[in-house]
Amino acid sequence: MLKLLFRPPLVVLIGSPLAAFRINSARKAAIAGVFAARRAQYASDMNLAHQTAQDGDFFRARQLLERHQGQESGDRSRESGSRSPVVQRHSSPILPSDSWLLTPDVRGWEWHYLEGQTRRDDLGLLGQHTNFVFGLAISPDGQRVVSVDFGGLLSVWDLAIRTQITNRQFSAAGFADNDQLFAVTFSPDGRRLAVGGVNGKIYLLDGATLEETGFLPAGMRVSSLAFSPSGEQLAAAGTQGLQVWNVANHRKLAEFPLNHDMFETLGLAFSPDGRVLASSQDRQSVRLYDTASWREIRVLEHSKAMKRCLAFSPDGRWLATSSTNLKVWNAADWSLAATWTSHTSWTSALAFSPDGNTLAHAGLDQEIHFRNTTDWTEQASFKGDVSYVEALRFTPDGSSFITASERSLLVWPARKTPPPPTSLALPADVSPYWRLITLSPDARSAVIGRTNSTFEVWDLETFKLVSHHSLAPGEGFVRNSQADMISDRDSALPPFYCSMAIDSARRWVALGDVSGRLALRSLDGSASNRLVRAHRGVVAMTAFSPDGSQLATAGWDGEVQVRDVRTGELVARHPGRVNAVISLVFSPDGTWLAAGGWDGGLLVWKPDGTNLPPGLKAGGAALRWLGFAPDNSRLYASGHDKRVHVWRLPEARLEREIPVRHHANLALSPDGGRLVLAQPQQIRILETRDCQDVATLSVPNEEGHFTAFQPGGATLIRVSSESIRVWRADSAIPEARFNSNQK
Repeated sequence: MLKLLFRPPLVVLIGSPLAAFRINSARKAAIAGVFAARRAQYASDMNLAHQTAQDGDFFRARQLLERHQGQESGDRSRESGSRSPVVQRHSSPILPSDSWLLTPDVRGWEWHYLEGQTRRDDLGLLGQHTNFVFGLAISPDGQRVVSVDFGGLLSVWDLAIRTQITNRQFSAAGFADNDQLFAVTFSPDGRRLAVGGVNGKIYLLDGATLEETGFLPAGMRVSSLAFSPSGEQLAAAGTQGLQVWNVANHRKLAEFPLNHDMFETLGLAFSPDGRVLASSQDRQSVRLYDTASWREIRVLEHSKAMKRCLAFSPDGRWLATSSTNLKVWNAADWSLAATWTSHTSWTSALAFSPDGNTLAHAGLDQEIHFRNTTDWTEQASFKGDVSYVEALRFTPDGSSFITASERSLLVWPARKTPPPPTSLALPADVSPYWRLITLSPDARSAVIGRTNSTFEVWDLETFKLVSHHSLAPGEGFVRNSQADMISDRDSALPPFYCSMAIDSARRWVALGDVSGRLALRSLDGSASNRLVRAHRGVVAMTAFSPDGSQLATAGWDGEVQVRDVRTGELVARHPGRVNAVISLVFSPDGTWLAAGGWDGGLLVWKPDGTNLPPGLKAGGAALRWLGFAPDNSRLYASGHDKRVHVWRLPEARLEREIPVRHHANLALSPDGGRLVLAQPQQIRILETRDCQDVATLSVPNEEGHFTAFQPGGATLIRVSSESIRVWRADSAIPEARFNSNQK
């Protein structure tokens, strides 16, 4: 009881508020340092990922992208068996090692775009070896896959559930206790399995139990094996040339020596009828043998390079051979049917599909190509986590194929949905005047004026023509940018249009005339067409509001007008302080309107009468492109002074100027995180937080007119006089983690 009465009080010591403040400040500074380092590393990695992807090194590009996958995005690389190395995260002595998780996700549109461009096409990993895999075979029933590796290990895999069934280690005294294995093949009935390697033996195994039933004394390193269609004969190719064996009595039927300039024979294939054996025994030719007499019957000349693989089509019509290029021979007369070069180096693997309609081939460029055997045109290409493909085999039903690449076995779909189109080449008679090729506010549609007095509406998600329209008799489009030279055109004459706009619903097209008239054309016929007098002189710009309810126009008279689209009535007018308006844009919510002029003047106005403070100007240079931040907190303007101007709104304060090599049309991502500057030959992507570059994409050398994101931010559109191009970020883009107000 006394202990309870005289228990000492519990004392909790709390540091001074100043110490807590200092600790908290140091922690914030450390996090800011981690974030800055992470952003710098990200920008470097994105540019390098784009370059390596362009060079065809998709594996390296994916490594760079995976460095920036946070826990919030999931780690797909682990699930798919990626070989990407563990990346050291930026940290600080006063922060935990995972302090990078405390910083915002730095990824933007460019990451998702590159991830889609380099995404693996394979269905997943079948299995992995600890040593390089050189041989691959699929059982005739399609249920099992057998692989052999450089360490002498034979593995059997269940294809349906993608798991290892069993394995067997081959040993050979005198060679590091292992027998390197290079070749494996099933007999046509699946009852036998032949395995070859360095120790001079060809092992014959029971196809079901893998029990050894005998061996053939090849006396050479065996690189390739092939059963005849009957399964009675086995051909072996290796360091001493070509051998043919009777499987039943283990008797050698024929032997052909290796040409002096070859290290080993690699290519080997029986024709489907069993009458011909094809083999590459020297660098300059493929030799054909009659299997009845075992005499050489033909030599097919090839390029002077190693021929790694041969394959007959299932119907026996074609023989495909590979080296630095790929050739297809007509088996009827052995004439050359086709030849091409598809890989950066030699073709390392090829195979015909079971139905004979497709020839698949792979090389050292991390891509697998499919060609149609009717005309040998390419019908599909596949990217995967492969440095090169050592072996490629179709499953018997033709639904998939398996590849061996380094230590990995991958399963692939044999059919690939063609990707959507990424560009639309514009016809030669498109009006060269840049205001006559325009996008809808949502960038899902384009309207294109043509010099033959017609215009077209295109769907930019499918790249299909939606509708074709003709102007009224006598009407036309300007053919060059000298609209000012005919601005005094008699208004009694039929309109001559120099600007055009389309609404997002594709209901209306607005056409601006050089003599001040405005035409509203109903595309679906649900309303009557209208022609009104709008401006004095050229109607330079027309723009629909995002919801399509209003139409803004601007003339070279400096005036800006807003009309009700349904009635055509004027609802607001601004006398303007801008000389010769050449850019006009609504804010994303439709509440603000900005107009830029030839003299660098800028008008920012609400049609309800609200004006921002006057005096916004961009150094006297023409302002051709404008864009609002999604939250209306900033206005971006680009023109002919090779600078992009950023104004803070509503203060109308010039916040910064971004230098560019060439005048750039611009676009803001819907989440406000990215500013895109499209220039000839490149697209710069900047983070809007501080306008720092995070990526640069190489593009065709075309003069761009407009650049815009579609809703959702996954698709970027660029319009030029020659084409309309899209860049799609196929992977899901997360919700915005910050807006342009954040510093």
